[in-house]
Amino acid sequence: MNTLAPPAPLWLPVAANAVGFNLAWAVTVFGAAGGLSWAGPAALLVFATIQLSLAARPRYDLAAMGVFALAGLVIDSAWSLAGILSYAAPWPSPALAPAWLVSLWASFALTLGHSLAWLRPRKVLAAVFGLLGGGFSYWVGARIGAVELAIPGWQYALGVGLCWAVALPVLISLTARVARPRLPAHQR
Repeated sequence: MNTLAPPAPLWLPVAANAVGFNLAWAVTVFGAAGGLSWAGPAALLVFATIQLSLAARPRYDLAAMGVFALAGLVIDSAWSLAGILSYAAPWPSPALAPAWLVSLWASFALTLGHSLAWLRPRKVLAAVFGLLGGGFSYWVGARIGAVELAIPGWQYALGVGLCWAVALPVLISLTARVARPRLPAHQR
């Protein structure tokens, strides 16, 4: 009698990562639209805790979260400071990207070592994915009420899409550099 359980199918962790991110996205965006600035950080905490406990390479996930959260803070603060949009649940500052949106960038980063890992070596596809997915995500966020656009939605979606088309391949490359193990100074 074989008491060992069969291994999980190879697609299961990838599917679980994709579902986890989409749940985190929904909790974050709908929470922000409802004025719950804490929903995004809470969703990230749950998603990251589960993902990092299962990850074979948590160093990559942690690096990606840091790189993407910082980029999200800079990029989305720039949109806000330019007066192009304003955020629902703008904590901690109405002028800067809110905590919920920075958390969403970090949640997205957790897909790059898993369900979106196929994008990492394909920079052109990453740019196309950023163009379409970035613009669409913000457009949907505006329709839900998480952000308010000062320009027509299609213009904003195009601008954000173009920004993501450039940013996603750059951030993927930067994450790979940050995640690379470092040798101590005496071993270099």
